[in-house]
Amino acid sequence: MGEGKPEIVNVIDTSDQRFNDQGLPATPIGSILGFPLKVDDQILGVLCLQFEAINGFSEADLRTVEFYARM
Repeated sequence: MGEGKPEIVNVIDTSDQRFNDQGLPATPIGSILGFPLKVDDQILGVLCLQFEAINGFSEADLRTVEFYARM
């Protein structure tokens, strides 16, 4: 799921291995928007936005992040 592609996770499932980490913040995370930062075909990092509310991100948010990430 999501490898190398933008992804919105609007309901965090703590059994999901991506979120099974002792380093999670004390503030609850309801939604995550992740966007890979690429140069050519190489992923250099991931822009990760977090929101406390469930369903905190939309496809419009993803398009906005994509616009800035590609600059």
